[in-house]
Amino acid sequence: MELLLVRHAEPAWMGPDGGVNDPGLTERGRRQARALAAVVTSRVEANPRGDTQIWVSPAQRSVETAAPVASALGIAPQVRPWLLEAATPDFTGMDPETLGKVWQIARRRDLAEWWQGFPEQEDLRTFTARVAAGLEADLAALGATRAPEASAGLWQRVPRSGRLIIISHAGTTGALIAELLGLPAVPWPWERFPTGHASITPLRTTALAGGVLFALHTLGDVAHLPPEDHTR
Repeated sequence: MELLLVRHAEPAWMGPDGGVNDPGLTERGRRQARALAAVVTSRVEANPRGDTQIWVSPAQRSVETAAPVASALGIAPQVRPWLLEAATPDFTGMDPETLGKVWQIARRRDLAEWWQGFPEQEDLRTFTARVAAGLEADLAALGATRAPEASAGLWQRVPRSGRLIIISHAGTTGALIAELLGLPAVPWPWERFPTGHASITPLRTTALAGGVLFALHTLGDVAHLPPEDHTR
C-alpha cells in the first residue's frame, strides 16, 4: 500500500476585510493544485497499485486543493472530518500585523502551554489523538491494524495493494507521519515534519519482523512546482 500525504495549496488567509478563518486558495494556490493534480495523475498511471482513494479534510483550502486531483483521476474525494487542522483563534477581520503578533506570542509558550493549545480551542493532545484515532479506524476498515509492537511502528494485515491520497494540513500531516511510524506525539507536528503548500509526502509498506512497516520515502516533495510557487 502507498500513502500520499498532501498538504493543501496556498490559502488566502487575508481577504479585503482582513483575516479569513476558512479560506479558499489564492491564485498561486490554484496553480499549485493544478500542478499537484498533474504529478499525482502521472504517478498513478505510471505505477498502478489497485484501488485509489482520496481522503480530504473538510476545510475549504483542502477541498479546493483536492478538486483538480479528483477530477483528473475521476475519483470522488471522501471527506474525513478527523483530518481537520488543530483549531486556532478566530482571525476574522484581523489585520496582518496583529495576526503576526498573535503567532509570535504563541511560539514563546512553554511545553505545557503548547499542549493546551489556544484558549477556548481544541488542545493539542486532543488534536493528535483525534488524528491517530481517525487514521486507525479508517485503516482498520481497509483491513490494517496495529501490531502488538506498535511502539516500533509495526502494523499487521495491511493490504499489499492500493493507494490513499490524503489531502489535509501541515499539522495533520505531521501527526499522521508520527502515528504511521509509531513515534510519540508532540504539540507542534508541523514543526517536526515541515511541509510546504501542495507538497507530497509518500509512505509505502514493507514487510518486516513479522509485521508491516510504513516507510517514509520523501518529506514534503515540491519538485512538481516551479521555484516561484514554493510557499510555506
